[in-house]
Amino acid sequence: MRKKVLIVTTTASMIQNFCIPLISLLNDMDYDVEVACNFLSGNNISNEKIEQFKQELTSEGVKYYHVSFSRKIVDRANVESYQYLVNLVKEEGYDFIHCHTPIAGFISRLAGHKTKTKVMYTAHGFHFFAGAPLKNWLLYYPAEWIASFMTHTLITINNEDYHRAQKHMHAKEVKYIPGVGIDLNKFGKVQIDKKSKREELNIPSGCTLLLSVGEMNKNKNHQRIINIMKDLPSDIHYAIVGIDHLDGYNQKLVESLGLGDRVHFLGYRQDVSEIYAASDVFVFPSYREGLSVSLMEAMATGLPCVVSNIRGNCDLINDTRGSLFDPSSDSSCLQAIQTVLSNDRVAYQKANQEFIQNFSSKKVQNLMREYYLEISSK
Repeated sequence: MRKKVLIVTTTASMIQNFCIPLISLLNDMDYDVEVACNFLSGNNISNEKIEQFKQELTSEGVKYYHVSFSRKIVDRANVESYQYLVNLVKEEGYDFIHCHTPIAGFISRLAGHKTKTKVMYTAHGFHFFAGAPLKNWLLYYPAEWIASFMTHTLITINNEDYHRAQKHMHAKEVKYIPGVGIDLNKFGKVQIDKKSKREELNIPSGCTLLLSVGEMNKNKNHQRIINIMKDLPSDIHYAIVGIDHLDGYNQKLVESLGLGDRVHFLGYRQDVSEIYAASDVFVFPSYREGLSVSLMEAMATGLPCVVSNIRGNCDLINDTRGSLFDPSSDSSCLQAIQTVLSNDRVAYQKANQEFIQNFSSKKVQNLMREYYLEISSK
């Protein structure tokens, strides 16, 4: 009889963006895989994409369940989600649960404890970290500490989280993986006509193009780059790929600074590998990251990277691969960009593409196979 695994995340978009390789791996290992998440709210993809994703799951033989998880910590929907998961796990008899994201992760571990089911939890970046707001420590640290007693395997994706989990959490096992893995055949090897691609994007072919990839929200801090564009030469342009969750705040800022012809909002794109290849420098001013996929994609493409000096980013970038800056400081950001622009971009390309080999999807898959075998056998 085949073993059965339940993958749980707060939102469906989390499964689509990060868990498909895990589903494929488990299928290859002769597990039946089912997923549970919120398909109706909180997702960063359209309803149309959600419906397409459901069809893809069905075509792959993956049964899915809608769970009304809420991103609000205090919400009756989360109490109902807990009871739903308890009933589901009792009925289906999973060999183990693999959960992701803080809310779904906490509720899944409660449900696993109630049903005596082993739980693996991947922390894609604890919400408490060096420099995090006090409220994050007061809310999320106690929750993760309590839940760790109900965790068989706790997986972390950056060095800071790994060392903190080893020291302070109480999971039976604490593991590390180098992020979610990068397809090195997709990024860095794409062939494009750079001039034509920029024309398609309405970006001057001869400019120096800075690029950010990531949805526009407060954490991503895109306004830091926009603010310093006026202090950079006029032939430097800035492009942002990602859905806007700030009701046009960044666009209004660009207009107020008179930068409308130098800042390009590209929205959601499916040709991001080509846009990396059409760019010159990757800029990433986030306040918080676990281990950024878009940063690793940029490195695999060979772009020099100017990034905020935060957990996760500093696992990937040093002076040979780019430059780090204070995400709260315009002057620090400006200096970091100027440093990279004045240095040898070919050297950055070589250093980044060599280093990112350590974060390939193949390496991550091999580690996850090992961890899945361990939790199944104990």
